[in-house]
Amino acid sequence: MSKKRWLLFTGLVVVSLTSGTIIGPSLKSQLPEALDDTTLEVYDANGVPLELNDDWQQSAGAAQVQAAGLAPSNPAESAVMLPSVAPGSYTAVLRGKNGTTGVGLVDVFHLP
Repeated sequence: MSKKRWLLFTGLVVVSLTSGTIIGPSLKSQLPEALDDTTLEVYDANGVPLELNDDWQQSAGAAQVQAAGLAPSNPAESAVMLPSVAPGSYTAVLRGKNGTTGVGLVDVFHLP
């Protein structure tokens, strides 16, 4: 993530999906430049926010994220569960909390 921009945008195109999760995973042990604390936002193609998350355990889908074995090891990281996603385009925005900078990653998983 750039020190000038503080954002990571990820585009998602959903062809056929009924559930999914987007996670900013733990990187600190492998990558010292990784963000310490993240926020994650997911928007539909019209810019309507679908899910906003700071700490993954506060997410509405925290139990599902944990049950799927995808829980970040750091409680300050972000994860969201989108239980019903229609086909279309989506945007995930990963930020360093409070404008911090560093390396970030967004993973997207399809859960049956």
